[in-house]
Amino acid sequence: MQRKTVRIVSEWGARLKAALEEKSTSLTEVVRQAEAENRWFTQEYQWQALSYWAKQLEEDKLTKWLASYPIDKERPQKTIALILAGNIPLVGFHDLLCVLASGHRVQVKLSGQDKRLLPFLVDLLAEQSPSWADRVEFTEERLEGYDGVIATGSNNTSRYFDFYFKDKPKIIRKNRHSVAVLSGTETEQELHDLSRDLLDYFGLGCRSVSKIWLPRSYNFENLAKALEAFNGHLEHNKFSNNFHYHRTVFLMNQIPFREIGPLLFLEKASNASALSTLHFEYYEQFSEVNQRLKEERGSLQCIACTASVAKEIESESVLLGQTQNPRLNAYADGIDTLDFLTTLGS
Repeated sequence: MQRKTVRIVSEWGARLKAALEEKSTSLTEVVRQAEAENRWFTQEYQWQALSYWAKQLEEDKLTKWLASYPIDKERPQKTIALILAGNIPLVGFHDLLCVLASGHRVQVKLSGQDKRLLPFLVDLLAEQSPSWADRVEFTEERLEGYDGVIATGSNNTSRYFDFYFKDKPKIIRKNRHSVAVLSGTETEQELHDLSRDLLDYFGLGCRSVSKIWLPRSYNFENLAKALEAFNGHLEHNKFSNNFHYHRTVFLMNQIPFREIGPLLFLEKASNASALSTLHFEYYEQFSEVNQRLKEERGSLQCIACTASVAKEIESESVLLGQTQNPRLNAYADGIDTLDFLTTLGS
């Protein structure tokens, strides 16, 4: 069963890869429509998300990921309700993949911000494995007849989800933020990688770095050069509106800030920064950072740093440039989705 699952999913990935290489007419039209409906979904970022998933759905990666789960175990087929976010393209695909790999059916309530790409991928799946695609139902109506729930939202909506789904097995996701820890010795390439962590998908994802830790003597010059690659964000109407709004507010309220490329830097302890802004905090010793990271671990999605800094960080971290390229077993909120699904009802 596991071998069959890997084969079906890897063939799905191969079909996606072919559609990307050919820039198929149907996929190009879907990407165009998605951008027209949500201006945050630029075609560049949609192609980037699609390419990422095409690379993940490869046989060796899938085999390694699924090896530790009882995929081949016979279990009652359940129906899982997915309530998806729409902050970045295909943000809910991993949940859909987990449900299908575990053998369950799924009812998907798409975000109005991202309602084109996922149905296209399921149509691709239907061409090769109609029995798998038949297990997927997209609905705009009230969810009914489900046995478990995976819902993604904010801290506010999570309280509603917890109450509404109180009698169902569930995973309810809340706000998460990502941070980076710098030593001041990062190379030009590492700072370029950091700039991607900050600004890929306009910084809208929970894996987008929203705060950086800096040594007290940090020189911003090299980071400013790296961020120049993203100055084009200021030509994007929605991003630019946020940038100029916050800049005006800071000036009017005499709030100190640094304007570096397409970001407004504020010295602030909070990990949650507004769109187009970035919080930073100085440290004297790594012990200070470690203490704070331990205290805040429950609200952090990623901690990004170089390999040398990782040796000083006591929390699990990822390399700079990799926050938007998680491994298949890097589950949102640190909750093992596939374990939840394979043990549901057992």
